[in-house]
Amino acid sequence: SVILNTDDGEMKIMISEIMYYETEKRKIALYLTNGKKLLVNRTITEMQEHIQNEKFIMIHRSCVVNTDHILNIHDNTLILDNNLSLIISRPRYKEVKQKILKMWGALI
Repeated sequence: SVILNTDDGEMKIMISEIMYYETEKRKIALYLTNGKKLLVNRTITEMQEHIQNEKFIMIHRSCVVNTDHILNIHDNTLILDNNLSLIISRPRYKEVKQKILKMWGALI
């Protein structure tokens, strides 16, 4: 788990509950499996350093996804297990796809 300083105070969150996070204005919007969105006062780089988990992949410069919640990768789009689509930036696509397939391969 990870302790985060959110707009609602200090919160302990299981890393497995984090689907993805992205920059929103000057904060990080954290999207959880329960449908909640938390706002955290950090940069995306600080957030990556704080979580430090190889399951999290940066798909573009303002969005990081937990590979545990990826159902499908098609063209330059990821489909998460809540049916949300996220776009992978073109320069990162090849690297992101390789990382996801590697993570999935480790699970099979």
